[in-house]
Amino acid sequence: MSENIALLDMDGTVANFYEALDRDVRAILGTDYSTVSDRTRRMLEFTVRQKNGWYRDLEPIPFGIEIANLLREIGFDIMVLTKGAPRTLNSWTEKVEWCQKHIPFAKITITEDKGLVYGKLLVDDWPSYITRWLEHRPRGLVIMPDQRWNREFAHGQVARVSTSKDLEALRPTLEEIYKR
Repeated sequence: MSENIALLDMDGTVANFYEALDRDVRAILGTDYSTVSDRTRRMLEFTVRQKNGWYRDLEPIPFGIEIANLLREIGFDIMVLTKGAPRTLNSWTEKVEWCQKHIPFAKITITEDKGLVYGKLLVDDWPSYITRWLEHRPRGLVIMPDQRWNREFAHGQVARVSTSKDLEALRPTLEEIYKR
């Protein structure tokens, strides 16, 4: 693998984790969350995620796959960088299976600390992971797919994208990063 590594988050970026989790918890609770405590909701989410095949069967997010394909077209080596949940061990194996099916050209790293992993750029939707990664990457760039949970986050090294047009506008910058 070269130095031209693009790190690609899985959950919420290329795999439809959050919608699937919401759907499956609502299937247990019904549609009314208002009477359920945060603790109960978290316990139900944990139960859902432990189900055999849950991670493996997540639907891909087409725009996330489009981002991966553009980075690959530019020449980056794609590495999926996903957080492994210590209490849902099935996630580790099933995330690998998911990647092999949906983005077979990618290498895979499962970690508990994304900030420790090298890449020239990171594609991620979660602000705390982005902030941690940028602590060690003064020249790094983050591509942030726009999500409702990250709309308040802004950083000078973060490019927010929500459409193919946004992504194409970013292409010259990505090509420059690839060449340095």
